[in-house]
Amino acid sequence: MATARTDLAHWAEDTLRVLKMIEARLVLLGPPFEQLADVLEENGITYRDLGALAAEDAEPLAGPLDVDEDAEEEYTIVGSQEANPMEGCISDDSPFGFALKGHKVGETVTVTAPVGELQFKIIAVENED
Repeated sequence: MATARTDLAHWAEDTLRVLKMIEARLVLLGPPFEQLADVLEENGITYRDLGALAAEDAEPLAGPLDVDEDAEEEYTIVGSQEANPMEGCISDDSPFGFALKGHKVGETVTVTAPVGELQFKIIAVENED
């Protein structure tokens, strides 16, 4: 028979397995998952407490990034089942994929993201039939 403690241990093992599988670099913890903090620390997985992030003096998750604004990236707009942002496959119903719909080569598209508004210029479109 499972107890609350063994259920928590099993849940933590499953969670660690998934975090390692997706190569998580940062985990945000909030209620009731604070119990996982020690397990994450023991396994070298960085975490931040959501409550602490809400404080005015909270350290930001990341600072500004220097980017080459002329760099070109290739994205493929796919259905949600095929989406894999790390491979450049963006879901057609994601904010980014949705924002690109109906635009043409030469147009600049503004995408609202958690970090603010991002602008992308469409330089080519290829259709696979």
